[in-house]
Amino acid sequence: MTMTPLEHELLAPIAIPEYQRLDPYAGGIADEATRVVPLAMISAGYRSPGQDGHRGLPRATRPEDERQIHLHEAMGPTPGIREILERNNYAFLTIAFPLDDPRAFISQVFTRYSSTRLEAYGDANSITYVDARRQTLEANNGQPLHRVFPSGSPEYERLVRTCKADTRIHFCLAEWTEGGSRVVFPDGLGIYAIRTTSRHSVRNILGTIAYTAQFTRGRIAGLPFQLRIVHRQNVSGPDGTMRQIPVWSIVTTPPSGVSLSSRTFREVATAALREGAQLMLPAPSTPTLQELESDGPVEVEVDEPNEEQMLALEAGGRADQAHWTRTWHAMARGVTWEHDGRAYDLASDNGRAAFIHQHTQARTGSLSAFLQTATEEQAAELIAALGQARTQMMARRYGEIFDTDREAPSRPASPPSDETTEDTSGPPEESPAF
Repeated sequence: MTMTPLEHELLAPIAIPEYQRLDPYAGGIADEATRVVPLAMISAGYRSPGQDGHRGLPRATRPEDERQIHLHEAMGPTPGIREILERNNYAFLTIAFPLDDPRAFISQVFTRYSSTRLEAYGDANSITYVDARRQTLEANNGQPLHRVFPSGSPEYERLVRTCKADTRIHFCLAEWTEGGSRVVFPDGLGIYAIRTTSRHSVRNILGTIAYTAQFTRGRIAGLPFQLRIVHRQNVSGPDGTMRQIPVWSIVTTPPSGVSLSSRTFREVATAALREGAQLMLPAPSTPTLQELESDGPVEVEVDEPNEEQMLALEAGGRADQAHWTRTWHAMARGVTWEHDGRAYDLASDNGRAAFIHQHTQARTGSLSAFLQTATEEQAAELIAALGQARTQMMARRYGEIFDTDREAPSRPASPPSDETTEDTSGPPEESPAF
C-alpha cells in the first residue's frame, strides 16, 4: 500500500527540542526521562476485603474463580477495557504490543513490600533500602532514610534475595476484523499494562514473542495475541515447595470460526505489522516510531511458517529447553517412580528414559528430543507429571512409616546423652536492619 505525499509529510518526524521541566527537588531542571503512564493495569490476583480496619491480604487467581483477570483503574475509569473484559467473562483479552523491542515495553524493578509500605526497591545496579526504624525516624525528623547499596556489595546480595521482580508488560488492545486485525483505543490513545511478579509469566511471554518474531524478521508491533491466564500445577517455588500458580500466556489464536493456517498467517501478519508500525506511541530511552517511519510505511517481510510451526504458534511457542532441562534435573533428584511393578530412579538415564517414554505414549524417551519440539505448555505438563511422581513417592513412604498394621520393632530405652541434654543455646544474634 503506497502513501500520498500528504501522508508522508504528516508522518515525517518533526525536530522538536525536548521540553525542560523545572523541578526544585532536582536542583533546577528535571533530568527525569519521559514516561508513559498506563491507563489501567491488569493482574492475576487481587486484594481480599479487609476486616476490623485492617487491609485484606493479596490473593492469587484460582481456577475456580469467575474472574481470572482483574482490572485496576488507578488512573481513573477505563470503561472501554472493562466492557471488553465483561464481554469475555474476564477470561481473556486480544492484545498487541506497541513496539518491536521487548526492552521498550517491558520494565522490571526489584521491590519488597511489607503489609503497609515499600521497604526496598532497585535494579541490577543498586538497591535502595527505606530505613524507617524508630531510631532512624527520631534522628531524622520523622523521615525515613533511603540507603543505597551498589550491586556486588554484601547488603545488595542480602536484600535482592528478599525482593521480587516487579514487572510491567505494556500492551494495546486489538480486535479481529474480516480482513485480519486492527489495534483499537476504546479508552483514548494510550496503553495498558500487565503487572506481575511471576518469573514463569515473564519467561512464557518472552518465549512466545521470540518464537513469533522468527517469522516476522523481528517485528511484532501490532500483531494480535490472545492473552489469558493458565494454571500450572506442581510448580516449584523459591523454597522448593510445590504449588499451583496462575501464569500469563499469549498465543496466536484467532476467534472461533476464523481459520488461521500457515497459508494465511503471512497475509494476516503483514497487514497487522503495517498498522503496528504507524502506532507512533512513545517509549522511554528507545527510538520512537516516528524516527522509524521517516521514509514512510515499512514494507514488512513475513516468513510463512509450515503447519508444524503454525501449531506451535497457536500453542504459545517452543519451550525454553535450557530452563526445562535444569528444572527436570533439579526436581528428579531423589525421586523413585514405580511403574509396571518396577522402581525407577528418575535421576538416572534409564529412569528418565522410561518415564518420558511413558509420558509421551512411546513417542520418545529422550528429554532433549522431547523439548526440541515441545511447547511451553507441554514442557510444563511433563514437569507436573514429575511432581506427581514425587508426591506419590512421598505418600508411599508416609504409609510405610505410619502403617498401623505393622508392628514396630521394640528396642530398649536408653538415657539421653549429655550432648543432647546440655543447654548450648546462647544469646540470639542481633539481626540486621533489613
